[in-house]
Amino acid sequence: MMKKALILIVNILLLAEIVFCVFVKQKGAGTADHLRMMDQPKDSFPSATGEKIKALSAKRIYVITVKKKQQSSSGSSHRPSSGGSSSGSSSQPQPQKTPYYSDAGGMLGMINAEREKNGMNALKWDSELYQACKIRCPELQQKFSHTRPNGMPGKSAYPRYRSYPTGENISVISYWDSNALKNFYNGFRNSSNHYFNMIQQPYTHVGIAIYYADNGKVYCCMLLTEKN
Repeated sequence: MMKKALILIVNILLLAEIVFCVFVKQKGAGTADHLRMMDQPKDSFPSATGEKIKALSAKRIYVITVKKKQQSSSGSSHRPSSGGSSSGSSSQPQPQKTPYYSDAGGMLGMINAEREKNGMNALKWDSELYQACKIRCPELQQKFSHTRPNGMPGKSAYPRYRSYPTGENISVISYWDSNALKNFYNGFRNSSNHYFNMIQQPYTHVGIAIYYADNGKVYCCMLLTEKN
């Protein structure tokens, strides 16, 4: 009886070992086949399982691409444009692309008020003198002098300077602000030679130009003449 029981137990153990070996072998083969499949190029999957993996991979790549585009778009929507149109910079003055001029007519009232105090006649605005000042201003950026880059006197920018007595005042400031015209005027007023030209000479006409140069500085040219 004991002998039969031992034989039965041995047979059960042998059967369990056989079943275990078969299970492990099948599982290992499946794993190996799966690894071999993943090592192959996506376009060479031989089975329906491979086609499913290919489709899922393509879908995953598409989703990742879309997410990246969405992140890129949302990330750049808050950046200020290169033109400075964001709310943080809209209040700042924008630099000019090219130099430009101003007739500086507001200075004429200050000049005539001072001339009146000195018993002198009021000056009249002269467009021809203003155009001559517009020629002189860029020259002042090249050479800040009463001598022009071509060697001629500064007042020669006025075509009729030989026919009429003509004087020139020039000045430069580092930047433009709301007090620039007054600063230019005060600079001329506080200089004896410039003051004499501007106030005490019997000139009758004046032209004044302001030049906002690309080097960041602001130049002023004033030409005065006496027309009979």
